[in-house]
Formats: sequence, C-alpha cells, structure tokens
Amino acid sequence: MQKRFRKPYRIKHKRYWYKNKALWFMIISFVIVVLSVYVLWFLPFLQIKEIEISGNESIDKERVVIITEEKISQKVLGLRSSSILFVNKSEISKALQDWFPEIESVSVHRNFPSKLTLDIFLRQEIISWCRFVEDSQVCLGVDRYGIAFQDSVPIDIYITGPPELKELSWGDRVIDPDLLSKLLDFRAEVESWSILREDEVRVVELSIISENWVYVILSEGWAAYINPKENMDWQSTKLKLVLESEVPREKRGKLLYLDLRFGDQAFVKYQEE
Repeated sequence: MQKRFRKPYRIKHKRYWYKNKALWFMIISFVIVVLSVYVLWFLPFLQIKEIEISGNESIDKERVVIITEEKISQKVLGLRSSSILFVNKSEISKALQDWFPEIESVSVHRNFPSKLTLDIFLRQEIISWCRFVEDSQVCLGVDRYGIAFQDSVPIDIYITGPPELKELSWGDRVIDPDLLSKLLDFRAEVESWSILREDEVRVVELSIISENWVYVILSEGWAAYINPKENMDWQSTKLKLVLESEVPREKRGKLLYLDLRFGDQAFVKYQEE
C-alpha cells in the first residue's frame, strides 16, 4: 500500500503597510525636508523686513531699496520668500552697479533675524577722458579702474584716445587700470623735477595713440613720446637727462617733441626743423 505525504501548510501572516519601516523612514524624511524648507525659506521670523543703506547721500535710496527687494525675493515651491539666509550678495551688488555706474562696490551684511545693511562705496574721479565733437569738448570722469562713470569738466589734466574709441557710455572701461597707473606715475615723476617745477610746467594731456605709443603733452606745448610697454623709469630718466643737458630753458619754447620710446636713444625735434 502506497503512503501519501501531505505538503506542510504554512500560515501566511497579513502584512500591514503601517508596519513597513522603510515606508515610515521615507515619510519621516519627507516631513523633515518639508519642515526644513519651511523653516529656512518661509519662517516669518527670518523674512527680511528692513533694508538699511549707508553711504553717499547722492544715491537714490528709494531706487536702491526697490532693486534690492527685487533681488532678495525668490520663488520657492510656487511661493515667494525673502529669507535672510539665502541672500545672494553678489547679485545685489551687480544689480546696483548696473543701475548706478557711479557705484564702485557694495558690501551686503546680514543683521539677524530680519535686517539687511548695504554699505555703498562710490567711485572717485582721478582723471577725465575727453573727445572733441564739433569743436566742443565732451568729457567723462574716470576712476582708478579706468571706468567712466559721470560727466566731467577737466581741471588740470585729461586723457584722449585711442583713435578707435569714439563713443562711450557711463560704466564703460576707457583705459586699462595698469596703463592708467603707469601714466599717472610718469606724470607725477615729471612734475616733481625742479627744472620744470620752477617754471610751473605741468602735464596737461595724455594722448593715447596705441598700446605702445602715448603723447605726454606739457603746458609749454611740447610732448614726450613714451612706450608704456617698455621701462617707464628709464624713459623718465632719459627725459630728465635731455632736459638738463641738451634742451636749455630758453629753447623749450621751440621744442616740438622728445621721442623716448627706443632703447637708449632720445630723439629731439624742434618746431622749425
């Protein structure tokens, strides 16, 4: 007689979703993320309520506030937030500089919990850039970085050229800052010499012809041709030596130019030649 065996019967326990640890971990993680987003982005305590501006009184502070408010307002999950935690300082600074060319830099400070402070620093004019339009002179003020930022009336010295630079707007770069620094240092050196200071001779114009050719025009009417790409100290030394030994004071009135651009040479040109 054949013996039959039965398969063992296993009782299957019903699984409940609320006992799923992985699911609960995901739910709790999601809740934490949502709460974190709310706290960081939307908590009223951290919303910017005041914008304080310090700096020059000539700046339109109302416009500064409007621009700043536009930049601190961000859309998150379809809602607007101005959380002090997520202020983009560089974006605020750039927006203000684009609107106000006279602004050199902006320092943005968070004053928790809800105040933003802007320290505004304005450009300082150190020279004018000028061009002639229909027999009239149009000038813009230039700062130490070579940026034109305001209309200007030259007082003692100005820049012209290069020839291809015809139209300028506020905020445009007129001259490389390194070149500007070299030219102003050269001017200061020349004006410090007693041989010229005794006659109150000054540098009145820096005419840029090209990157390696600049006319330094003096108040007596003559010019020194220099190459900013070469050693400027050596070129000023050559100029001083020539003025002291080859061009006496009584002949400077007939001097046209001194070309200092080439090596150890200094070429002297008089008006009648």
